[in-house]
Amino acid sequence: MLNNQLILYTAQYPRSGENTLQIWKSDGTEAGTTIVTNINKLFYFDPSVSYYNGLSLKIDNLVYFVVKRINAITRKVSIELWKTDATETIFVKEIINYDSYDDDNSYKIASKLANFNGKLLFCFQNEIWLSDGTPTGTNKVKTLNTLGTNTYEKIHEKWGFLNGKFYFAGINGINSDRYGDFELWQSDGTTAGTILLKNVNPTISSNPNCFTTIGNKLYFKTSNDEVWQTDGTASGTTFTRNIAKPVDARPWYQSKPAFIYTSNNYLLYSNYDVQNGFELWKADNITQGLLKNVTTYNQTSFGSDKKVKVGNTWYFNGMNSKGAELWKSDGTPEGTVLVKDLNTGVQGSIIQEIVAVGNILYFTARFTNEGFDRFFRSDGTENGTVEIAPQAFGPNSLTPSTNSLFFMGSYISTNMPWISNPVSNETRPISTSNIYYIMPSNLIGVGDKLFFTSNGLWVSDGVRENTFRVCGNETINVPLNPICLIEFRGKVYFFSNYYDTQFTMRYAFFESDGTRVGTKIVKEFDRDLIDNYLIFIEKSSDKIYFRAKFDYGRSFNLWASDGTNDGTIFLKTIPVQGNSFGQGIRLKFYAIGSQFYIFINQQYYSNYNRLWTSNGTNGGTLQILEKINSPIVTSMIDFKCKLYFNVFDSNFGQELWESDGTITGTHLTGEVIEGVRSSNINNLMSFDNKLVFWANSATSGTGMWQYIPPNNILVQNSTLQSGSWDSPSTWSCGKIPSLNDIVTVKSGHTITIPNNYRTTIKGIATENGAILKIPQSATFSIIPR
Repeated sequence: MLNNQLILYTAQYPRSGENTLQIWKSDGTEAGTTIVTNINKLFYFDPSVSYYNGLSLKIDNLVYFVVKRINAITRKVSIELWKTDATETIFVKEIINYDSYDDDNSYKIASKLANFNGKLLFCFQNEIWLSDGTPTGTNKVKTLNTLGTNTYEKIHEKWGFLNGKFYFAGINGINSDRYGDFELWQSDGTTAGTILLKNVNPTISSNPNCFTTIGNKLYFKTSNDEVWQTDGTASGTTFTRNIAKPVDARPWYQSKPAFIYTSNNYLLYSNYDVQNGFELWKADNITQGLLKNVTTYNQTSFGSDKKVKVGNTWYFNGMNSKGAELWKSDGTPEGTVLVKDLNTGVQGSIIQEIVAVGNILYFTARFTNEGFDRFFRSDGTENGTVEIAPQAFGPNSLTPSTNSLFFMGSYISTNMPWISNPVSNETRPISTSNIYYIMPSNLIGVGDKLFFTSNGLWVSDGVRENTFRVCGNETINVPLNPICLIEFRGKVYFFSNYYDTQFTMRYAFFESDGTRVGTKIVKEFDRDLIDNYLIFIEKSSDKIYFRAKFDYGRSFNLWASDGTNDGTIFLKTIPVQGNSFGQGIRLKFYAIGSQFYIFINQQYYSNYNRLWTSNGTNGGTLQILEKINSPIVTSMIDFKCKLYFNVFDSNFGQELWESDGTITGTHLTGEVIEGVRSSNINNLMSFDNKLVFWANSATSGTGMWQYIPPNNILVQNSTLQSGSWDSPSTWSCGKIPSLNDIVTVKSGHTITIPNNYRTTIKGIATENGAILKIPQSATFSIIPR
């Protein structure tokens, strides 16, 4: 890339069979995309062995690249350095040539390029080269027995830079071989100045890698997982710290999951140290460390991502000598205990689904020596953890309502909805006869009712006589065919086709309160509403968002609704780029208050991520981010009224980004690893005043990181003291509430609205101990959520 307009790629002419490297430039328009030159003037190539291997580097206004070419007739091999400024492409120098192409020469190519004090630095096999862009200024610096580099390593893994010198791993000695003693070398770009700086580990190869410059020190990692530092002298090259890892470092060591957390004041997670192995750790706003050694021998005891919080206690799958079982933790060592050994002995039980209704925990678990799921309830004690409804084979789709649990299970070989009441401790099928046309699905709890589909929309309060199919109002005479059910403001909304009184097929957006008269059409649509590709219904605090037209892989229409006909409006046409059936497009959604976000990832053609946002209006619906060659966003979170997420950028790799819903407010938050290497941020979690997440650093591998917003007044003023209306520390969103805000007065604050004050907000609540006083002269309007 040169001035954002140069592209390098290979092309093969179909008529001549000639494998040709073409240099193109583009200003982003079709007319402005033109060829600069062809590199095909010396001889014809064998397409199977001649190639440009993607090695290029921009220095100032030039792009350097390396080409390997093989004469199809003579089999002569030539490895060459070229440069271009987007107007002229110049051959710099032949690095090496071979008389023939054979097995020994087939793989030989220069490794990745680096900028060293404005010159091009690269390796060819065991040779270090430096070039100023001229033939006479392109020379070999040093030949070693072996260099600790290869084509696939990233720049920071093989080169380190400090105070005008570069550092690398190398071998040079009579008895050395390719797999011998890699140690730390230093070079100023001259042959005499290229020296072994230090034998870091005299007994084995230290293989220095992952170089990172911080201030006036260069840090690097060694093969035995130690972090070292150097100031450029042998005496100043010293050990810094060990990186703990298990003896048997299996792949999951590199991606330790934060399997359990709170959003208040502490985090529970799995971590490794040499003394305890993988165990349960705790981190708060001040310290972090081992919470409890659950397993006293070298075996993992961390839990899974199947977890639920009841009160101040987390329930999860833990592991010790009894195998995987149900554990709980309130964040203290004494409160971190096994609840019950469900599958006695060394065999464990793996939790499949887990939910809570009030203070009662419901979960399904599969014994490791069985092939089916069992159903349990628990009050958090050993005696209060019991198996229920063993006759409900294959329990699944656990769906809490206000005061009951609904789920699917078989009864006399028939799948049907069940209900369990945590107060009466009664668990039974809603109906003991097969009243459904097809197997019920799409369970959704709304208040104390269960909605589900079975050749139509059904509703139940758990009583057989009150379980019925809702056909609709007087204009709809046959069962509906609901898809994409969602709860919104105490009702269920969905798409469906239906026949009117004239038996004409129609399509509409519906709402239902569970009664015939209350099941009605919100808005009619054309047939393309029900097209299965990319169809969705999602919601923010005050709107439902859905796709109401799909243009076969090119775009879809985004609509918003407040649940009324007049309030159901078209917002924007959102472009996508899938195949002709819309496949290859993945959507993810997130809402912060009334702000709605859509992540669009396209997998075919040029892989990209786009981020759109909407506040429910046409003008407030816009694209705020686009990243080319970017995989799907995997983690996102609401933190201090902003959206934080992990996304890949070609200049920064995959790092942490933030958005306030505007284009200018959507930007990189910070990098764990500077430059283009990805830190692979994942599992974003929130504390009161910081984000916590897992990331890979250049020196210490996978670890837990935190982000604290700079100059954030909430961090500085989070004490329990009286506040005022205009103090940002009073409010959960960190600013004076305005029209679109849903806010909370923080615990311990007593505030008074000023006299004659006029404001309108979306919603407000007070934490325990908070007081909000509104004088008679003030007008404080709240729009219902």
